[in-house]
Amino acid sequence: MTREQALAVDRAAPSNAEVLEACKAAYRQHVDAVDDTTTGSIATARNPANAQDVAASQSYDWTSKVAAPSLTRPLLQASDMTQARASVEKDGDFATFFVGIEANLDVFVGGFGGVGVGFGFPSGSAMWMAWGGIRISMNIDIAINVTAGIFLEPPEKVAGDFIGIELSCEPVAEGPSVGFGIHLSTDLSEIRGFTIAVGAELGLLPVNAAIEHGSIVTS
Repeated sequence: MTREQALAVDRAAPSNAEVLEACKAAYRQHVDAVDDTTTGSIATARNPANAQDVAASQSYDWTSKVAAPSLTRPLLQASDMTQARASVEKDGDFATFFVGIEANLDVFVGGFGGVGVGFGFPSGSAMWMAWGGIRISMNIDIAINVTAGIFLEPPEKVAGDFIGIELSCEPVAEGPSVGFGIHLSTDLSEIRGFTIAVGAELGLLPVNAAIEHGSIVTS
């Protein structure tokens, strides 16, 4: 999605208050799966035993648009994600488990994008995924994160436009950050999925909130 397309989506989109209420309702429907994926992702990203796998994902040349399940599958299958995998399976609504990296640059209105591999859940089939769009933020923010996500659609159907909200917290200046995002259809009628980002973030405030308008592509 180009910046001009993203701005056009923003002008036609629901209000920020409507987006927030829809995101809160989506979270309440899947609280256990989302919470366990969040805590599992944080533990996986920060566990020294996974440092080599995290570093490999961050250094991979994602511009090749070639799925790299050999790099991302170890993070998905890490012992720290055991409860997350069980909770997502118990929820029953999710069809894709995603692992990748994301970068964003916010100067009140900025861009974001990421790449990674979506795994059909629980089948484990892999598909390359990428996304990008525009963020309307309360903060000036630069971030590079390891990202995990769960989507209700299978990998081949995840592609498409979305609107949502992301909240990120950076407890220590120039230290680790945790971001939590909810993706909805552009009319807010359907839940697309949830994303969790853990990594090093450089921001001016300890908490950053952003409304996001973007699009996912698969290959």
